[in-house]
Amino acid sequence: NQKQLAIFRHDLRHNYRLISAMVKEGKFQAAIEHIQLQNELLGKTDESDKISANSILNAVILTYQAKAQNLGIKVSVDVQAFEISNEGDFAILLSNLFDNAISASLKQPADLREIFLSIRRADFKISFEISNRCEEILELNEKGLPVWKYGTGMKTLLNFLEKYQAQVKFFQADDWLKISVSWKFEIPAAN
Repeated sequence: NQKQLAIFRHDLRHNYRLISAMVKEGKFQAAIEHIQLQNELLGKTDESDKISANSILNAVILTYQAKAQNLGIKVSVDVQAFEISNEGDFAILLSNLFDNAISASLKQPADLREIFLSIRRADFKISFEISNRCEEILELNEKGLPVWKYGTGMKTLLNFLEKYQAQVKFFQADDWLKISVSWKFEIPAAN
């Protein structure tokens, strides 16, 4: 019907934006994996894999969760169902930080490889946290950001912080590194 077609077009448009951003950033393998996942999801009718009400975020989470698990990394996901207006930008941020968490986890002993992801909405704010094991001590600068050569993930984070007036906090305790990002909730515009 027309409503389902409109939803499909909307989701397709956002998938193209996400893939375009990955290609522009030189993340060709991530773009290929995203396309492959979308092809697989189109063939699925099983709703049991659905993590988020948002198909773009759902695809990103499922892609990186599967990638991590295939590499022997335990992944725990706690995602509250809601829609957001900046889903494309958030999907790119989530992809980059999830990929960073996977890379950091692979540096840990096999029995300590673990990632925890949480996305919640409360009090007109969205909170996103991703944690991974990290025995290496993280040095922070005066702005509370890590002191290292910034790759694409950190550049994406810095751009997101500026664009959405978001806040970020890096925490490290008991060999866990947690990145917490929060920003004001925006109600999606009607299509």
